[in-house]
Amino acid sequence: MVVRSVGVHLGIFLLASSVAYRAWTTEAADDSARGIAGKIWEGTADQVEAVSFVSKVAQVRLVRHQDEEGAYYVGRFEKQSTKPAANPHTSTPSPSADGKKVSGAFIAVEQATALVDKLAPLHAFRVLGKLEEGRKAEFGFDSDQGTIGVTIAGESQSLRVGDSTPGGTDRYVSDVGSGQVYVIDGSVVRDLIGGDSRLLQRQLHAFSLEDVTRVKLHASDATAEYIRFEGKGEFWSTLGSADRKNETASNWMAKIQRLVASSYVEVPEPQAVSGAPIFTLEYFVGTKKVGFVELRRIPGETAGQFEFLARSETSRWYALVLRSIAEQVSADVQSLLGGQ
Repeated sequence: MVVRSVGVHLGIFLLASSVAYRAWTTEAADDSARGIAGKIWEGTADQVEAVSFVSKVAQVRLVRHQDEEGAYYVGRFEKQSTKPAANPHTSTPSPSADGKKVSGAFIAVEQATALVDKLAPLHAFRVLGKLEEGRKAEFGFDSDQGTIGVTIAGESQSLRVGDSTPGGTDRYVSDVGSGQVYVIDGSVVRDLIGGDSRLLQRQLHAFSLEDVTRVKLHASDATAEYIRFEGKGEFWSTLGSADRKNETASNWMAKIQRLVASSYVEVPEPQAVSGAPIFTLEYFVGTKKVGFVELRRIPGETAGQFEFLARSETSRWYALVLRSIAEQVSADVQSLLGGQ
């Protein structure tokens, strides 16, 4: 009887241990509660030279550049038309039947910087070790879901992408060289899968308008300056009338903040950027110039219609901006020049 009782308890213990092990290797938990289990590789963000993601439906590559404004990334992508993912947080899109491909290039700054910060060093939320061949399908490594490549200080690293963790949004990855399996932040994979939209730099400036104290508008060989009333972000005045709000300037400055990049033009047609722009606006904090935005109008695809290109210290390249906002901003320029 005692022997039988011990056997029963031992069986229960082994079953519980098996369930606990499976839960440890597959269950998703909150990142903050789970913590960091280890490092997949070392490195710092400024050592990252390039990042890539290649799958059967898309590829994207970011290459680091540096100028007087700081680090930025040139992104290039090619992707096939896809069927929507069953769950955009946990699934990889599959190719559609038409087989169409699109490609392009873009500038990435803020989102790419955040991505690179996660990649160097790259932390693992769990370290699962090497999987037996028969268990690879459980973690999504029986199909091609894509490969992440990172070049850090001249050394290349590669990870195969597996499934998302059950009930969560983190991702299983396998080191191509060692075969070690880890759980990493799923946003890394999502950002790369949708790199041409998720990583694209949309804001034309990295600074806050709240910090800007003065702007200088150049258009049609004329110049106008406006100053911001301290402590009131939307209160802009003409020089010499700092205590009186200029409604036209205040409304215009609110509109111009809505100019955001929708896509980039790496090499615009020469005639599109020859001659003077519609306007150039310079931003100052005290006496220091912190940025600018330049707006140009170019012929659209439909006869009689126009598109608008904007360029700034952050965008580096010309970017297409929303026509309706650009038209409103352009229409008020002459009023601003005449308000001085």
